[in-house]
Amino acid sequence: PDEGRGVVAEGVPLTFLHDPPSSGTHYDRGAPWGLAEATVPAGNYLNNLARGGIVILYECGPDCAALQDQFRDFLENADLVESQFNQRKVLVTTYDGDLPAPIVALAWGHQLNLQSYDEPTLLTWYRRFVNRGPNNGP
Repeated sequence: PDEGRGVVAEGVPLTFLHDPPSSGTHYDRGAPWGLAEATVPAGNYLNNLARGGIVILYECGPDCAALQDQFRDFLENADLVESQFNQRKVLVTTYDGDLPAPIVALAWGHQLNLQSYDEPTLLTWYRRFVNRGPNNGP
């Protein structure tokens, strides 16, 4: 469900009806695009989604380093996708809550659950949703 598009200052408590959220009131600052070293809170990654990016949430199991290497490859290949802002608008981060699948791809108002890494599907997801957020921008 669309949980709104409000923007608030960082630190304001946020609540969501859907976990993980793919829309809703979010902070006025997103995270840098790419593979995040630390978990990005929903309030920040929603800003990335609002700007027309996609977010990939994942659980880090025993093969975490191998999965992160696959995400790095994906990020390099996502560069090949045209973006009107000439940016790779993908954020990959772990998630603090419970995920319905080991990998969850998000776009504004959309969610794709994946049981394992699937680069062709993730590239299709990226092509379908990049630059389609409510506040599309760099």
